[in-house]
Amino acid sequence: MNMNLVARVLFPARFGLALASMARGKFDRAARRLELLCIESNGSLQPLESNDIDPGGSRFVSLGECYLELGRIRDAVRMFDHAYESYRGLHLSSRRELSSNRDYREFLNRFADALRSLGDVQRASRLEAEAEDL
Repeated sequence: MNMNLVARVLFPARFGLALASMARGKFDRAARRLELLCIESNGSLQPLESNDIDPGGSRFVSLGECYLELGRIRDAVRMFDHAYESYRGLHLSSRRELSSNRDYREFLNRFADALRSLGDVQRASRLEAEAEDL
């Protein structure tokens, strides 16, 4: 069986289980589930460009959220950074939807908070300005 087909079939179920764990406050469990969807066996992040299952990078944003809840700020920034351009592109293409603006603004503010806590004030300020412009 084609592994890409297997990934396409299993992705929604695995992502749904991770989101359910997050909703119950089980961030460690959710992070482990999301890591299987985001990180290759060699430790590198899966590329966004080749994955049309999750074009906006929601799995990376969700994993970043888990890492924030677990106090793993550097790991959260790594996930947010990886998803930023893709998520931004998805937001710009669906700009008319108010929920898209709200979700994207929330993402930008969470990303900025994480950057600020690591001392990257300049980059955090740029993301906050982008969020204010929505």
